[in-house]
Amino acid sequence: GGQYSRDAKERIEMLFFQKAQRYKSYRGMKAYLTPFPQGRFRRQAKSSMRTFWWTKIQRKPTIASVSKWLEVFPRGLYSADARRKLDSMKYLSYESTGKWWLITKWMKANPTSPYLARAKKSARLFRRLYPRLEHARRLMESGERRRGTRRYKYLYRRYRRKPVALKLIRQDLKRFRIEGQIV
Repeated sequence: GGQYSRDAKERIEMLFFQKAQRYKSYRGMKAYLTPFPQGRFRRQAKSSMRTFWWTKIQRKPTIASVSKWLEVFPRGLYSADARRKLDSMKYLSYESTGKWWLITKWMKANPTSPYLARAKKSARLFRRLYPRLEHARRLMESGERRRGTRRYKYLYRRYRRKPVALKLIRQDLKRFRIEGQIV
């Protein structure tokens, strides 16, 4: 264990890190950190891991992937963005159901959210829309397509200037394959 063995170990570590950098991925940095958890390049490797993983998440973010990223990197670069994105995705998942009671529940759980004003508007809108939408769905599912189609035409005309409501109505139109008759 003299001077040469220490130099060789440092050289091997440097080669490992250079190879990991060439991969430009989270896995590459993890491959470096596994044999060298206290290595000379650990800060750079951890920073690169954070960046590579965050960049990958940006392509197709999900609540689960952003939550997992925040577990691993609770503070530091991108963490504030990740929290905002997570809040946004969680709220939008509630909004996409069209169920006003879920949005009301969400508002109680998140009283300081920047989405609170939007949630209040959506809850009021969905309180009126949801029973009407359910009625149209029941008509379609029971085989009364003519009455159901008329109901959807009414809903479309009534709510077409409300993007949140229109999104729900369009989902149903696609589901029942009557979009061409109404839009």
